[in-house]
Amino acid sequence: MKNFLLLIALFSFLVSFSQNKIPYFPQEQIVLEKCTNTPNSSACIYRHYQTILDSILKPKIEDEKLFYKDTISVGLHYSVNTQGEIDKEMAFASISDSILRKNTEKAIKSVILSTPKFTVENQKDAKYEVKHRFLYRLTTAQELKFIPINRTYEGGEIMEFPAWKDCINKRIGKEGRVCFNTKMQEHIRKNFRYPKKAQRKGLQGKVYVMFKINEKGKVSNIRTRGPHYLLEEEGKRIIQLLPKIKPGTINGNAVNVPFSIPINFKLR
Repeated sequence: MKNFLLLIALFSFLVSFSQNKIPYFPQEQIVLEKCTNTPNSSACIYRHYQTILDSILKPKIEDEKLFYKDTISVGLHYSVNTQGEIDKEMAFASISDSILRKNTEKAIKSVILSTPKFTVENQKDAKYEVKHRFLYRLTTAQELKFIPINRTYEGGEIMEFPAWKDCINKRIGKEGRVCFNTKMQEHIRKNFRYPKKAQRKGLQGKVYVMFKINEKGKVSNIRTRGPHYLLEEEGKRIIQLLPKIKPGTINGNAVNVPFSIPINFKLR
């Protein structure tokens, strides 16, 4: 009887383990119809976006005299639904230069959303929110243009959010974002202290704290932007108090994850 119970317990553990296994591989693949008969369909997608990016960004760079050589980078990020369409809520553009971002972000997002339907291979369950990324950087080697940072598109990526202990089993997709944000809000409320000197001066406003949770689950590279250094210092102090947590991953590999957290200072 003991042996029978042991076998049942072991079987239950194996079933539970297999249900929690995340299907990173084979990676989800997206293919544009016009790229199906090309030798390299991923390079074809890169070229599709590159032509449009050049037409939008080059005039702005020349108008604003943004001669930054290789320091400007642009990323297109999105998820694809079961119909092969880009999810509007999950699509965004990352642009390293603030002036360029302000003037072109909406136009570039419209480029993403205007992408024709894809054929999707190895498509994952919607709960995983598989991310597809196409990254470019500016080059002036021969002429002003954006070229792919990674010329080979390997497929979609499944991200697991950095997580406190309470979020260990809630790290993927919307559930992961909600759990992380909830714990972050709790941390800010618990540790928030309005600087007395700032109160006396009547200082208030929103402070943005930019930081990374690194591959070891520790906070690093803290930067702040706000209306006064007293408020910025408090925002930085709050984030410095974050505990070591489980690091974020992409396809199972630990990565640095950047965040920008707004902290509102308001006098009553």
